[in-house]
Amino acid sequence: MSKIIHSLIAATAVAVLATSCATPAEVARRQTAERASLANYTEASGPELNSFRKLGANLHSWESLSDDAVLLYTKPQQAFLVRVAGGCPGLDFANSIRVSDNMGTVSRNFDKIYPLDRSPTAQFGCPISSIREVDLSRYKLLQAPFQKARPE
Repeated sequence: MSKIIHSLIAATAVAVLATSCATPAEVARRQTAERASLANYTEASGPELNSFRKLGANLHSWESLSDDAVLLYTKPQQAFLVRVAGGCPGLDFANSIRVSDNMGTVSRNFDKIYPLDRSPTAQFGCPISSIREVDLSRYKLLQAPFQKARPE
């Protein structure tokens, strides 16, 4: 009886792992889409800004784009492409972040992004090197071909 149960558990584990692992083609497709998304956000961005204002203590939302870029939403339809100098370990996989500010103003070359995990950058933060406001309607136009080409 014990051998049967162990065999069933092992078979279930193998099935779960097989369905959760991405093939190299899927990984390459996802990485291409991520690079295209970052390139489109960059293209849809305006000129370099010195700072932006957050409304209240928190951001509306955020999205990690790479280990050196995040999209910070201050309102549902207002976003800023923020880059950090030299990359930020853990930023591309962080579940949450903290963005420093001075009385609601986030400034480049002064404030930092802190991935809230157990990486070393969680303690020291990553200096913000670039801030650009994103024209979200322009981004949607640039991104449309990639959305149509995505397999379901």
